Amino acid sequence: MSVGAQAVRLLFCGLGQVKKVVKQMDLEELVDGVLERFRATSIMLHRPYPPTSSLALRSRLGGLPQLPEDVDWPMMERGDGSTPLHFLAQIDCAEMPEIGSGLPTTGMLFFFADDADEQLWDDGEQGERYRVVYALEVPQDQPCRPAPDGLPPIRGESRYSGLPDLLPGEPGPSVHTAWPVIGLRMDSWPDYAAIAETQLLYGMVINAVNGDSADNKSEARSKVGEPVEFLEGYDEAEEIIEELEPIYDERVQACRLGALMKATSLPTHTGLTPNWGNTIVLDNGESQLIVPYDDRSGKAPFPQLNIMINRFARQVLRDVTQIKRHALYQEEDKQMALGQILDQGLYWVQQSSDHGLATSPSERDRERFMDWIGELSDRSLPLPLAGRLPDFFKKAMLSCIEYSVGSPEVADDIPPFVYNALENHHLPFTQMKKSVYATRSEWELTPRFHQMLGHVYSCQEAPSVEEEGVLLLQLYSDQGVHIDFGDAGSAQFWIKREDLLERRFDKAWAYVEGR
Repeated sequence: MSVGAQAVRLLFCGLGQVKKVVKQMDLEELVDGVLERFRATSIMLHRPYPPTSSLALRSRLGGLPQLPEDVDWPMMERGDGSTPLHFLAQIDCAEMPEIGSGLPTTGMLFFFADDADEQLWDDGEQGERYRVVYALEVPQDQPCRPAPDGLPPIRGESRYSGLPDLLPGEPGPSVHTAWPVIGLRMDSWPDYAAIAETQLLYGMVINAVNGDSADNKSEARSKVGEPVEFLEGYDEAEEIIEELEPIYDERVQACRLGALMKATSLPTHTGLTPNWGNTIVLDNGESQLIVPYDDRSGKAPFPQLNIMINRFARQVLRDVTQIKRHALYQEEDKQMALGQILDQGLYWVQQSSDHGLATSPSERDRERFMDWIGELSDRSLPLPLAGRLPDFFKKAMLSCIEYSVGSPEVADDIPPFVYNALENHHLPFTQMKKSVYATRSEWELTPRFHQMLGHVYSCQEAPSVEEEGVLLLQLYSDQGVHIDFGDAGSAQFWIKREDLLERRFDKAWAYVEGR
């Protein structure tokens, strides 16, 4: 009998029989058998880091779509008329690995949705709040379609009020951050909820109870759909089912992480943490502020580019604006000091923009800007800014890397060690622990990646493996590119297999699920 059949026999046989089977096989071995039975190939949409290494890719998240001239930008009807949908991603099918799924091998898929409010895509008629567009031919030199008039800000003020570069009063963007993606072949497994109580599992149970081989499903097919109570010992087996579920959940998490590492060859953690913004004492007793600069990089001293001045100044302005409103800083001298910092920050934002974000600052501007940062790092000031500098530097440099996707000039002038120091913010998983003194069991390593086909990694309760939908695309909330679905959840596009094979992508459906 196969491992999978024995696993099912353990789940649904009577308690006496269960105990007999448990002696023959460990529960973890049984779970491995179930995992092997349901394993399916998927395509991971990997965001390469640094992004500039794959600028030739046409598959990407965000930005603007390369819609052919004869394809209209999708619209939705609102109470006050038609409104353009937001562009989420385009997938060049020729760039994806062939896994025998029925996905086109040529042409391009474009994904649009209403990303202006609560993301209630499943309200209303199918295809009203989202759209999948398939273009059979998209020339390599096809220009990107400009965003249409009337495209609303993404998620409104509530979504982008926390965007690292956005100043108070500035309108949020209507176009998502652009980032290329690489299609990588990867194994996938269903959540436990997707395989529990399915007809497929019932059929395996019937074969196991009757002693049939796992391949002989003729009798199982005749009984599919009957109430499971007809199986003797089902009630007693629930005790074992409860034991199996947490083991399956732990093992499937490990399998997903292993598949992710195999597909991407990425480490779980680079081990680098930038210490920019901190102050060290030199041998001569002088203090030195640590900034994103390394003599070995061959680049000019920080700031190498005007965009670095711009993004750092924006961080200061966002923070000081909040401090200025705080009850503890309403004294006249503090308000005056904060007002001066705001004036200086606004000056540097304007100065860097006027000279061009992708250009290098003059030596005079570089020195004056560093003098300003030095003043902010003075811990004798009655303002809580010195301790915020590390966060200012980190967010500013992350924003510069994001900007570099569409600017080769910026990409070339960002020192290599800056890319290396911030890689942890772009890994396709989260690594967390509950405290500094966390035990091994308190570490959590959770995969969070974008995907096509295969089994969905769900934020809530995954759909049954026996449902007819094929996962066309799942986009996870990804702070590296500032996309957010629900409460740190995901957006999913599905299609029936027959519609996929016949290229009827207008039949696809989509929804957003939060965590």
